[in-house]
Amino acid sequence: MFNKKTILTGSSIIEVLVAVGIFVIISVTAISAVIGSTNIGRLTQDQTKAQAFAEQGNEAVLSMKNRDWTLITTGIHGLAESGGNWIFSGSSDQDSSGKFTRTTTVETVQRNGAHVIVASGGTIDDNTKKITVSVKWQPSPNRNNNVQFVTYVTNWQLTELVKTSNPSVPTPTPTLPPGPTTPPTPTPTPGISTSCAPYCITNGYSTGTCRQNITQCKNAGEISTPGGNSSCQVPNSDTCCCKP
Repeated sequence: MFNKKTILTGSSIIEVLVAVGIFVIISVTAISAVIGSTNIGRLTQDQTKAQAFAEQGNEAVLSMKNRDWTLITTGIHGLAESGGNWIFSGSSDQDSSGKFTRTTTVETVQRNGAHVIVASGGTIDDNTKKITVSVKWQPSPNRNNNVQFVTYVTNWQLTELVKTSNPSVPTPTPTLPPGPTTPPTPTPTPGISTSCAPYCITNGYSTGTCRQNITQCKNAGEISTPGGNSSCQVPNSDTCCCKP
């Protein structure tokens, strides 16, 4: 009888140990899954915040451009609000949490003989700038993340200067005989594009429209495509929005 009880007691202990081991394995797996899911959710949330912060920077530059083209100076800048307006300040700026760092880079743009933007070998267009808004953050000590928005802005607040051979001598104005005045027929300016539809269609979209900013693209159910901005040569409507 003693030996039988001993064997039964030993078997019970083994069963308990096996059960505990299985429970530990299941618990560790479940905890790991919860932690992994939490990390993925946090990374997704950070990505969304970073994109919104970058988009805000892009909208800020567009606002500055519409207010005064001379504010869009070449270089690496931070953004700040002053008197209800956006301005460049420092070389970077952060969101209210201090987690996301944003830099806004303004670069010169070159165009070839066909007035197409090229990376090199063209002529600098003083009335077009390349804007790169970059947002960086560190989700963990050994990991760095980054999102970028790239767009092109153009100066439509241009004043056409008429030069004469001798500015000091006024040009006489001929006297016309009285009679009915026929209004001049407006002549379209050659080389000016008012639609980015060809660009959008070429890239697989159904059509394209030039709008004022990225927000208008979203409101219209369209996608902002910076590559087509150079086709939007319309005052205050230089953002190409492609329709899926």
